[in-house]
Amino acid sequence: MEIAAGAERSEPHDTHDHHPPVDDDRGSDERRCVRPRPRASARSLSDDNVTEPEQTIIDHLGLRTEPLQQVRDDFDGVVARTLAWADDFDRLLVHVDVDVLDFERFPIAENTDLRGGLEVAELAALMSGLTSAPNWRALTLTEVNPAHAPNERNAISTLVIMVVDALGTRFPSRPQDS
Repeated sequence: MEIAAGAERSEPHDTHDHHPPVDDDRGSDERRCVRPRPRASARSLSDDNVTEPEQTIIDHLGLRTEPLQQVRDDFDGVVARTLAWADDFDRLLVHVDVDVLDFERFPIAENTDLRGGLEVAELAALMSGLTSAPNWRALTLTEVNPAHAPNERNAISTLVIMVVDALGTRFPSRPQDS
C-alpha cells in the first residue's frame, strides 16, 4: 500500500535544457527561465500482498517500506517515522489503496486477495496521523469496488465516515445558514 508521496524541496534548474544554471563570468541569460525542479519520492506501507512486478518497482524506485505487521506492532513508530520522512518535502500526498483493508471483514476493495489486512478503524487512525503533517495537501482513496460488498450503501457510508473521522479536525466548521 503506497501511503505517502511528496515533492521534495526543489533546486533551481534551467527549464530550457534541463541543466542546472551555471554561474560563470558571462552573467545571467535573461532568455532562460530558471524554475524549481521538484524531486519526487515515496514511502510505502506494504503488506504481504505485493506482487512480484510491484516489488520490482518498489526496489527500482528505492521506496522505503514498512510491512503491514510493523504497522500493527509499532503503529506510533510507523507514523512518527513517516512524518519525519515527510518533513523533508514541501507538499505531502497521502494515497490509500483500500485493498490494505481486511477483505473478509470489509469487502470493498478491487483486490479480493488480502486477508488479515487493517481494520477500518486502524486505517482511519493511520490516515489521521499522516494527514496531521503541516505540509499535507491531498488524500486519495483508490481501489474501491463497492460491488464486492454485501451492502454497497453501507460500505460507501463506512468509507465516507472513515475519511471524515480521519480529516474531521483538519478543517474549521462552517457557520450554519440561518
